Amino acid sequence: MAHEQENVRKAPPYSKLVPKIWTDPDRGLQKLLIEFRFVSIVKASEISRCCITLSGIEDLNRRESEILGKGDCQEVWIELGTAKTPIDCYIEIFLREILIGEKSRCCIATKSGETVSFTIKLLQIDFRGYLFELPAREVVTLAERYKQIGVEMFKKYPLFAQDYFNKAAKCLLSLGPLQEESQEPPLDDVTPEELQNLLESIYSNIAACLLKQKRYEDVLYLMEFANRAQNVPEKALYRKAQAHNGLKQFEEAKATLERLDRDKKEVQALWVKNQTEWRVEEEKYAKMVQKMFSQ
Repeated sequence: MAHEQENVRKAPPYSKLVPKIWTDPDRGLQKLLIEFRFVSIVKASEISRCCITLSGIEDLNRRESEILGKGDCQEVWIELGTAKTPIDCYIEIFLREILIGEKSRCCIATKSGETVSFTIKLLQIDFRGYLFELPAREVVTLAERYKQIGVEMFKKYPLFAQDYFNKAAKCLLSLGPLQEESQEPPLDDVTPEELQNLLESIYSNIAACLLKQKRYEDVLYLMEFANRAQNVPEKALYRKAQAHNGLKQFEEAKATLERLDRDKKEVQALWVKNQTEWRVEEEKYAKMVQKMFSQ
């Protein structure tokens, strides 16, 4: 008993820094601590690189992963914010929770009921500071990178694409009011117009993801900027029209479509859909009224 008390007294002050079990139930993630040798309390930020070892990869099967596809390896550098598959996006989440010197078993629950698992040991962090410390031009470059990865992922993984678009918007909004005289850090060679145009483009990308989820009111909220008369991207107007039509706001959808080139195939298809569904709804309403007054 005395020996056990002595061990407790000698427990290192950092022994509680890493929980034995960490979970993210919403994403189906679990991390089980294997061993930990304290080096630093610094965790990777969204703009860091991490040097890790991988081992014991199980049940990946044919799922895409550039990271786990390397197999067991002695050392590999991972740049956060570059993942292009769901598995790799989850690995980046784990890396944001791991400390240098930590070795943990990571588990990802899949929709099919299987569990992808692997062991990660974090050897080193190339810590590059935090997003809010970056100069304006670097923030814009990062936002453009996130946007591009989101575009690449959109067709196969729209929810993960949306996460990238959200990160891109966060980058730009971190610069504060889009006015040169109020910037901290200063805008340098970035103009408010450039920021506004990029932000609106990203909002349009987010709207495309929301349309897949039938979140039409959220789309219209994002597309508020499309109400102005000039210089509105056609994709933004098209997605605004889709949202109006989804909410059966047929007149508003028609008015938005009239601002677009009707010769384009997708615009013409939405126009036909709008007119057809509008007519059907009017006929249903007329029959309902007729039935009410015939009783």
